[in-house]
Amino acid sequence: MTTEELIAQLKADDPSQREQAALELGNRRATEALDALIAALDDPVSAVRCAAILALRYINDPRGDVALIPLFNDTDNAVRRRVSAWAMTREGEQPHLVEPLIAQLRDPDSRKSTIDFILMLLGKWGDARALEALHDMTQHEFAPFRLRAAQSLRKMADSRSVAYLIPLLDDPHPGVQATAAKTLTAIGTPEALSAVSNWKAQNSMPG
Repeated sequence: MTTEELIAQLKADDPSQREQAALELGNRRATEALDALIAALDDPVSAVRCAAILALRYINDPRGDVALIPLFNDTDNAVRRRVSAWAMTREGEQPHLVEPLIAQLRDPDSRKSTIDFILMLLGKWGDARALEALHDMTQHEFAPFRLRAAQSLRKMADSRSVAYLIPLLDDPHPGVQATAAKTLTAIGTPEALSAVSNWKAQNSMPG
């Protein structure tokens, strides 16, 4: 079957045919199928969406990468797992993904699990453009987000984060306090180290 025929098959009535077409296009690294595979990410059948994710992973085009971001919030758990697995394979800086990730992070319809995963990715990839979003999340009402933001800021170790982390030393959740202290220690500025020293003294911890 030609690539053109496979692209046409992505619109077949039979979901299994659409799924197989997506998988084969991915195996062929068919860049000419990029737009059709991006459209397949909206397929009503989750197996087809999963196949399109895998195909776009193989093709490895920035436009396809960006199109995958909304699927972190997909209604189907298998789709979310597939796109999360794709993201975890991405090493080093991912400059084309930072802004789309931040937009998804700030989407009011994003699931808590989606937000948590994006916070982790932003820290993993370490792009300074994510600092503002991570700083905002240190003030979120949901404690696990504050903790995750503090963890991600530790990986970035940017002195601009100190002013946002020091208030977390008084967080009502001990885990958030401890994580903020570790991050401030990793940043290592005099202000950060002094704040951690005072926090330890107030909590009767060894220096």
